[in-house]
Amino acid sequence: MKKQLIAVVLALSFMASGAARAEGTNAFSFVALGDLPYGAAEKAYAPYRALIERINQSAPAFSIHIGDIKSGSTACSDQEFANQVAHFQRFHGPVVYTPGDND
Repeated sequence: MKKQLIAVVLALSFMASGAARAEGTNAFSFVALGDLPYGAAEKAYAPYRALIERINQSAPAFSIHIGDIKSGSTACSDQEFANQVAHFQRFHGPVVYTPGDND
């Protein structure tokens, strides 16, 4: 849970700092996030989807997910990865994904 909170705080910080600099003609903002969603779907997915909606509202040029879309104890199943693809499809802008050690 602590890693998730840190990831959310970092994502929101990037959003805020990018928006503050976006006043220049060549400036752009992006969001970096990772270690999300972590845990059981019934607990982790709703907050993750809410974060994606906040990211969409800020309209960054792109988002970067730095990996760990699941915990190490979550099964590596086709269904789990299909769920994560569905999450990535919720982003309105481009998403760059780099696998983490649990992916």
